[in-house]
Amino acid sequence: MENWTEPDQDSQAPAPENQQNATPLPPTGRRHGCVVTWLILLIVGNAISSLVSITMSEMMAKMDGVDYLNPPYYEWSGYIGLITIAGAILLYRKRKLGFHLVVISSMFSAALLYWVTRQWTDALVPFIGVAVLYWILQITRDGETAWRQLE
Repeated sequence: MENWTEPDQDSQAPAPENQQNATPLPPTGRRHGCVVTWLILLIVGNAISSLVSITMSEMMAKMDGVDYLNPPYYEWSGYIGLITIAGAILLYRKRKLGFHLVVISSMFSAALLYWVTRQWTDALVPFIGVAVLYWILQITRDGETAWRQLE
């Protein structure tokens, strides 16, 4: 409901002459839109990927046509994706445990990739995602990073 009455002239506080000495407002605890978007994409992308990997592992193994990728690889990859989803949901809820779950799922993924390909360079690829996630969590809003907001 709007106030239709005129305010009293005496009740209005004068505007401060020196705005530089004003105390800054406390952080709102809100995250930058890029952080929220990245977390939502992480959840949705891993959910779709995990669902496809777990339910269609036989078909994916046949379609790849590679000898060393068999159906259990895709199933395990889907289960590792579920750990990543749990971590992303915890990060969305501002829990630092979520980042640790993403790191653990990357470690499992690296071990699985090394087990399949026997090349340590392939095993480093999942950690690029962890580095990008950490970099995204460093984006600031109202002078506070998303990483510092995690409990």
